[in-house]
Amino acid sequence: MSVRRALFLFTLDIHGRSNLVAELAACLDELAHIGIRGTFFLPATLLNESGITAIFKRLVDEGHQLACHGLLHREPENFASDPLEVQIRNLKQAKAMIEAAIDVEVTAFRAPSFILSAETIVALEACGYKADVSVNSQRLSLISSQVGNFRWLTAPRWPYHPSRSNPYARGDLKLWEIPVTAFVLPFISTMHQALGLRFTRLFAGAMIQEAKALNHPIVYMAHPEEFYPSDYVRPRTYHFGRSAETEGLGWRLFVPKGNAGFRIRWLLYERDEHKIHRDTMEVVRFLAKRRDVEFVTVDEYLTRLEGGMASRQ
Repeated sequence: MSVRRALFLFTLDIHGRSNLVAELAACLDELAHIGIRGTFFLPATLLNESGITAIFKRLVDEGHQLACHGLLHREPENFASDPLEVQIRNLKQAKAMIEAAIDVEVTAFRAPSFILSAETIVALEACGYKADVSVNSQRLSLISSQVGNFRWLTAPRWPYHPSRSNPYARGDLKLWEIPVTAFVLPFISTMHQALGLRFTRLFAGAMIQEAKALNHPIVYMAHPEEFYPSDYVRPRTYHFGRSAETEGLGWRLFVPKGNAGFRIRWLLYERDEHKIHRDTMEVVRFLAKRRDVEFVTVDEYLTRLEGGMASRQ
């Protein structure tokens, strides 16, 4: 008896870290063992680091997709406020850097911290990208880095062509917006760190059942370092920067700050990296054992979507 399956896009955001190559290697080892192929979003300037290209070539050789996570993933790059011509320049440069270094076509993008603007969507299409994976449809923005972004709540939950004046609404661009799975809460790796494995399994199961019923994809977001076994216990101020070590945490945690939002939520995150790794593997194995999901890359999903083999809104 055939089982109806939901297409599952397992996505991972890469950041500049001192142990990045080892973390990526561990992540690739675990995904290969479990049998998952994912889409990795890379800030292009990380390729300037010595000896790093080999791990990304391995990533592509093993069937994963390499996509763009911006040029810098830090200031002065800002997809919320940079004018169109700056975003086109940066996105074109990022795409060219990755393609030249790894010899692979870059077709997908995710904005750092999921923060983008209408200019970003127009720039992506102008630069030849085929998909953006930044919108968190129906996520409550108060518990995110974008406290005031209530447009998430009304954004379509399933893949759509966005408007050139509003990335959170349907329009006439050829670019596809493929939203991260969310329902008030986003389906991302920090869920099990903050709310535990039982809740994460229940949430995942509900989202998968909905996706199967409506023939739409699941989009999950994680990070490579969560697959790396470590005994390090992060300090309480880990997410807050060096100033917190001397100034303390205090009332500032309850005041939104820039792209960080309400920082009080960071205190919910697990600090024991051994437990993060263990629980990450529990979640991934739970997903991989399900007979009703099929893991695909963003490009593979687009092929099915444009060929009429996947539903759209």
